[in-house]
Amino acid sequence: MDRAPQCQFGIPLPSSAPGNISVSRNPLRPITDLLFAEVHVALLNWNHACTVGVAAMDAQHGILMDAMNDLGLAIARGAGRDKTTELLNRLLAFSRMHFTSEEQLMEHYAFPGLDEHRAEHRRLLARLLESAGSMERGERVAMRPLLGFLREWFTGHIRRFDHRYGTWLNERGVY
Repeated sequence: MDRAPQCQFGIPLPSSAPGNISVSRNPLRPITDLLFAEVHVALLNWNHACTVGVAAMDAQHGILMDAMNDLGLAIARGAGRDKTTELLNRLLAFSRMHFTSEEQLMEHYAFPGLDEHRAEHRRLLARLLESAGSMERGERVAMRPLLGFLREWFTGHIRRFDHRYGTWLNERGVY
């Protein structure tokens, strides 16, 4: 049985990093244990399955994907705490902007799944805010689980939530 295509990850990029990447408090060791193990950072790849059929939202999804990939690559390459925090805050800011745009569009066209969709947005924002706050306070942040959560959330969210509003809006002439 054929499966429908989905937003996918690319070929993993090898890097020197531990099995559980974390950002250390110690400014002299911004990413701990980078020399002791190997982790693969799977990059998100844009494909047709990532589209929701609403051009402005598709463009924003591409930017979100790039921001997630930038964060993952920076961590895999051993970026320090300042750069990691900057990229995490950029992802957070763009996520907020995108979610506001998406929710306003759904609200304008009275999309019936808005409340559930908004709750999913809040779930991601809470995770990003928690991680960004910890980074800014100099606390350790386990980045590998965060990156995994972001990848799973993004691909699952488009498949389970965004395709629904895309189809619904397309039926109303919004592309």
